[in-house]
Amino acid sequence: MSKHMFRRACAALLCLCVGAGVIGLSGCGSEVKTYAVSDIAYVDDWLSNSESYGEVSTYNIQTVFGSDTMKVQRIHVSEGDEVKKGDRLISYDTSLTQIELDKKELEVMELELALRQAEQELKTVNSYKPMVVTTIVPDVSASDLVGTEVSGFAQIGGSGERDDPFIFVVEDGKIPCSDTFFNGICPPGSDDVWVVFQERNENMTNGVILEHWGIRYRTSVSGMYMSFFDSSEFSVNKPTEPYEEIEFNSGLTAAEISRLRDAAKKRIEEADLEYRVAELEYKQMQLEVDSGVITAELDGVVEFVTGDIDLACENYDPLLKVSDDGGYVVQGTLSELELGTVTVGQTVKVTSWEHYAEYEAQITDIATVPAAQNGWTNGNTNVSYYPFTVYIDGSADLMENEFVSVTYNSKGNLDSGFYIERAFVLDEDGRSYVFVQTEDGTVEKRRIVTGEYLWGNYVRIVSGLTVEDRIAFPYDKEAKDGAVAIEATIDELYAY
Repeated sequence: MSKHMFRRACAALLCLCVGAGVIGLSGCGSEVKTYAVSDIAYVDDWLSNSESYGEVSTYNIQTVFGSDTMKVQRIHVSEGDEVKKGDRLISYDTSLTQIELDKKELEVMELELALRQAEQELKTVNSYKPMVVTTIVPDVSASDLVGTEVSGFAQIGGSGERDDPFIFVVEDGKIPCSDTFFNGICPPGSDDVWVVFQERNENMTNGVILEHWGIRYRTSVSGMYMSFFDSSEFSVNKPTEPYEEIEFNSGLTAAEISRLRDAAKKRIEEADLEYRVAELEYKQMQLEVDSGVITAELDGVVEFVTGDIDLACENYDPLLKVSDDGGYVVQGTLSELELGTVTVGQTVKVTSWEHYAEYEAQITDIATVPAAQNGWTNGNTNVSYYPFTVYIDGSADLMENEFVSVTYNSKGNLDSGFYIERAFVLDEDGRSYVFVQTEDGTVEKRRIVTGEYLWGNYVRIVSGLTVEDRIAFPYDKEAKDGAVAIEATIDELYAY
């Protein structure tokens, strides 16, 4: 049993024991143990977080990143310098870059091919038609359903013609050979008669066909002649119960095709992302090869210059940054279901896939018209999505056109809340209380506001308690206002 499950089981047991009035954890005198709320809390951020993706656009800022293909010869500016658009910032040797550029170009071509293959795969999946299962109700007569037992032989159909032979069910597979039978199927004037004999299960006229024979009878002045023919087409078991007829088409159900389509779309997203990132890197390297000089793209102030060029190139860190009170902008998309809770001014988290860094940002705009496409999102594909814009200040180290993820709380800026084990909440007269450790080292009985339950033994804390607090087990006989708090670990309570 995992530690988390053990704790939940113990908490439930404590609640039951307390309800029966048979347990009490005692302290020594007026001392009571307290436990960190963070150790017994379940924070539900993950339940309310959504994620979108987008490209970075720069706003009045230029950041030059180092790379392992760049051999910097000189940085021409210092921090605090004012520069004009076109001023030289960095000079570097391009000999190594050309070799790497050729490799990167090949990588871009391979990734583009992979993207096209993924798109073709989706086209193929979209052409699939699901197999259709149809229930057929046979058109059967009353005799087909009831049937009669055969003694000797019994005719059940046919006219004796080649396309409509007589159909006889014969007892135990014995074909009749009497003159009476021959005279019956070959009356005067009949010189060519076709007959199918069938042996059926339990000799019932509606039984399953076990064996069958086709015999052609021809008469002449010299006598009667017999020959065999294939009677398979006249001896097919006729269903009497409803059955399913399957039109296979692709051989896949609609649900299976839908899953294949979702998987193909996911592969396209991943392939497209890899291709676009590689293409961005290729363009950056191409700029390095073309000139050997990086110039200012705007009028501004040099806000940062690295103190270790080699380390910056090795780690792909910024070499310098020029800004005119600038920053970065990213556009993501959010679900129509989140329009009422996600608001302008809300704080979000932006994660750089290039440098694995996280930055705080703010939503500056939410569109009122849905996007033509859902963009990059991990949300519900069956609803409309609306573009929103976030702003990251200039202290972040982001590149023009790089891809980032934007994580936001779909419940808005409100505290997403947390849950604690119900065993730590004292219920009295319809109100909820906890014993909280105060700054002076004692505990106090504090009223809190609770919400819904989670998994039966966790309760949501709406107000009155934070995850930074420490609380006592409320059913300890020493838990009372003014008791001295003795800080303990949660392991001590559950005795791991």
